[in-house]
Amino acid sequence: MPWLAKTAFPKKVKLVEVGPRDGLQYESMLVSTEVKVDLINKLARAKMPVIECTSFMPPNVVPQFADSMLISEALLRKPTTKYIVPFHCTTP
Repeated sequence: MPWLAKTAFPKKVKLVEVGPRDGLQYESMLVSTEVKVDLINKLARAKMPVIECTSFMPPNVVPQFADSMLISEALLRKPTTKYIVPFHCTTP
């Protein structure tokens, strides 16, 4: 693959795990708070540098985010991981 040698790759990349926020919001069945917290804690133990944990959205818009505050409070925070909780506003 000679083209590979000519490709300009960045010296650094930023890994951001969005599964707990982006992936779970589309689940048709509600995922328990305990399962979400366990998933995020396991990702942190796996040394993910950045995790989008949940989001503060109105529960009537995204029911999976109804427990955002509980998730944020229950995490076993690792100093090597940055935990992101985006805040989104919706207008009628």
